[in-house]
Amino acid sequence: MKFSKRTLATETLNKSQDNYIDLPRDYFIQKILLRLDITYSTGSSVNKTGTIWDVIKEVRVEREGKRSDTPFKLTGQQIRALAKYDYMKEPVYTDFVTTTSQTGLLAQAFIPVDFRIDKWNDTDVSALVDAFNYSALKLVVKLGSESDVGSGYTFSAQSLVPTLVEAIPESGEKAISVFNHTLSYANFGSVAANQACDLRTGAIMRRLALITTSNSAITDFEIKSGAQNVIPKTNFLANQAIDLIEYSPPSIETGWTFVDFAEINGIQGALNLMEAKQGDVKLFIYPSGSNASVTVLYDLIEK
Repeated sequence: MKFSKRTLATETLNKSQDNYIDLPRDYFIQKILLRLDITYSTGSSVNKTGTIWDVIKEVRVEREGKRSDTPFKLTGQQIRALAKYDYMKEPVYTDFVTTTSQTGLLAQAFIPVDFRIDKWNDTDVSALVDAFNYSALKLVVKLGSESDVGSGYTFSAQSLVPTLVEAIPESGEKAISVFNHTLSYANFGSVAANQACDLRTGAIMRRLALITTSNSAITDFEIKSGAQNVIPKTNFLANQAIDLIEYSPPSIETGWTFVDFAEINGIQGALNLMEAKQGDVKLFIYPSGSNASVTVLYDLIEK
């Protein structure tokens, strides 16, 4: 198996909508690096409340053929935060400035769409997108607008340059079998104490990230399957301390903690929920106040 990088044509993006880009369907895709460029100006008064990652409302990969599904669906902020744990650093980006009355400025973000399980292995082929098995394979980038940055900003152009890292079988090489690795999220909204949140089933769960608004919004959490404790009642802040040891991020992401079922960069020990039905596995959280905002980021192996 050899690896090759392929940079695609620059795509013009429209703000405040989904932008669809056809991906090549020749080989296996290991990862995609996206360079987002936003050219902008500032007015005589500027109030900055967000970053370029807030403008990236969602990045998806959608496919049709052997199966029709979405193996990658994360927001810009989720991609940025997840990189802190998986790569021990944030993606490279140039954010919007707060200097007034400027024109022709550039905000830029390098966005990783990485299907590898082992993020530290450049030749990992355990989870690849077999692009040639699909009749349609699309990258979808949903952009927001100036209001996601603040006030006093005007966008004049938005463009995207995708670079694929592809795994190409060599002559005489045996066929390989790869995991169908998916990353996605679910928003549960405002959750009260003892309220059951039904977790995804029908897959093998490597890990999940529990995301809320602040480190103190949730006191404890637990995961149950019927009367059985899958994850016993666990303190949110204590679990963040474990994240710091296991992942060594440059800093703990505010409101994030991980529940790891598998070994880091592996699948051994992952929670097999292939035969479980929707509603069988439930997340319970214990807010520090009356309610807490809850989002779950799933890292799954699916059929």
